[in-house]
Amino acid sequence: MLKKAVLTSLAVLCLAAVGLKLSSTSAKQGVPVVPLASDPLFPVVLGQTVNSVRLLVPPVIDGHTSDWLVGDTIDLNRNTAYSFSGQIDSAGDLSAIIRSGWDEEWLYFLVQVADDQVVADSADVMRDDAVELGLDGLHDQYPWNEDDHQYIIAADGRKFDRNEATTTIAGAVLQYQGGYNVEVAIPIQQLIPGTPVSGTVVGLTVGLRDDDDGGSWDAYLIWQGTNTGAFPEQFASLVFTERSEDRLAVLEGRIAKLEDRIRELLVVLGEFGEVALPTLPPPGPTPIVTRTPTTVPTATPFGAPTPTRTATPPSSSLTPSPTPVATETTITLQQGVNGYFGCEDTYIHLYAPTVNYCTPSLLRVGSKQQYATLVRFNVSALPKNAVVTRAALEVYAVGWGGLDTTLGVNVILRTVTMCEATWEQAQNLNPWAMPGCSSTTTDRRATEESTVSTTGISKWYTFTLTSAVQSWVNGTLPNNGVLLRSLISALDDFLWASADHSDIALRPRLVITYYVPR
Repeated sequence: MLKKAVLTSLAVLCLAAVGLKLSSTSAKQGVPVVPLASDPLFPVVLGQTVNSVRLLVPPVIDGHTSDWLVGDTIDLNRNTAYSFSGQIDSAGDLSAIIRSGWDEEWLYFLVQVADDQVVADSADVMRDDAVELGLDGLHDQYPWNEDDHQYIIAADGRKFDRNEATTTIAGAVLQYQGGYNVEVAIPIQQLIPGTPVSGTVVGLTVGLRDDDDGGSWDAYLIWQGTNTGAFPEQFASLVFTERSEDRLAVLEGRIAKLEDRIRELLVVLGEFGEVALPTLPPPGPTPIVTRTPTTVPTATPFGAPTPTRTATPPSSSLTPSPTPVATETTITLQQGVNGYFGCEDTYIHLYAPTVNYCTPSLLRVGSKQQYATLVRFNVSALPKNAVVTRAALEVYAVGWGGLDTTLGVNVILRTVTMCEATWEQAQNLNPWAMPGCSSTTTDRRATEESTVSTTGISKWYTFTLTSAVQSWVNGTLPNNGVLLRSLISALDDFLWASADHSDIALRPRLVITYYVPR
């Protein structure tokens, strides 16, 4: 018994020494440390591993859970937290279920918080109900580098990175009786260089703060470690995984993108006449070109005698010759089809106002008007004197949030660079007059060129653009493209195949019918 008592005393002293060392280190970093509880109900092991599942269709960042795949979850409560402080009466007082997903551009989290009193009344986010996400992007276990972040999302939607307000992440909070949901999308580029793949690992911990009565926080849980902003060697490992049934679709998408880049290179090389170029098979249906055959007059050989015509007295029985009718031509412009690479597109997002989305395979519109899409087709190949009789933008809906909506297309007036456009700017050093391309004086036309009421997905939607295309062709209006947006503020959310979509046949199309006057 004496030996056991001595060993117990030594263990307590060792833990105290470790605690003092951690407190000293943290003081140097300027970050508070949450003390370990003296009476943990269950031993919690550091260095756990949890999976983040690949999402082929990104979730709508609105706080709702319906568009999330079933996958690994983290149950964070008094019994599963490595560190805790304060008074926690029950799981209903403070606990959470956390899920994660990823794609090639974003890391997503959904945190469903149980909290019987949701409070956000302080200017200091550390005093209010909030979710904290500690991330070690390179998983190198070194803190305070560019890949290390402590994202804090308050129950009222405020977003911070290491106590500094941030707009670089997309986030939404949905409050309800008994708690709130936090949904977050973090740009991959903030965490790791390049493109993530299945097997990528980042460090992760999650913290929950609870304020039941105003003032300062009353309870604090940390899943792994003692701090969400430091000591990443204590974090768990978040492993990027993908379902076996999704791997083929992902591979096909990458192959399609590679083929697109090869075709673009071949077009460039084709400008050099002496370079022999291989021919790639056309990806899907080719543009439809409808021409009415015309009679080509036979030229008289140079030097041949000119026949002499004898005047014929007029006769009432003669039928006047018909006036020649111009030939109409219909062309379909679609990125990657029949050598056309003149389509550019992107979407802009209210809650990620400085982020550009010109390379994703999907475009977004709606969700309470927080998303809008910009599309532009190069039409310079058409003759400047062409008369456009019909023109239509066609986009394919591949996903939605479950609610139909009314969409409109407006001509963009401000000069746009698609891979620089964001919610705040049309291009670098050229901000929108009103964020979101909202000014009807200098950003876009006030009147829609066309409107459409949706009826579900997996179908094409057509927007008439005859007048706009005519103006672009004859040069009376600069071609800055069009803005596709929702005309109602609702939880509608539509996903469209972009010019980078893996299925070339689903990419946006501009169908133009025109003739050249004789």
